[in-house]
Amino acid sequence: MELCSHQGCPQDQKLWLPVEVAGRGDVVRHEWCVCCGVVKNVSDDRPRKLGFWMNMLSFVAFHFGLKKVQVRLIAKALENNFVFSDLYGVTGSGQKAEFVRIIGLYSRIRNLERFLAVY
Repeated sequence: MELCSHQGCPQDQKLWLPVEVAGRGDVVRHEWCVCCGVVKNVSDDRPRKLGFWMNMLSFVAFHFGLKKVQVRLIAKALENNFVFSDLYGVTGSGQKAEFVRIIGLYSRIRNLERFLAVY
């Protein structure tokens, strides 16, 4: 999948959409990409860059005793997943769910969500 360079829409074409902000639902104007149509995430649930998730992988590997080959396979899967490279329309909770799913593919770690709840 080729990544879009995401060109924002003009100010007068922004869309009014619901967003969860600080525990209450609001309606705010969202920018969208004129090339691919993806709506930009403007909520408090901000995505993080790939480096954050690689550091988190290192942390998980240390605490759960993952083997080097497992860490390498998980790292390659993270690098190749668009959720961690295209931050325009992705949420942080979506990234966390995908991170947990990928780790589950290469390890037998269960209840990782509870472990990551602090972060």
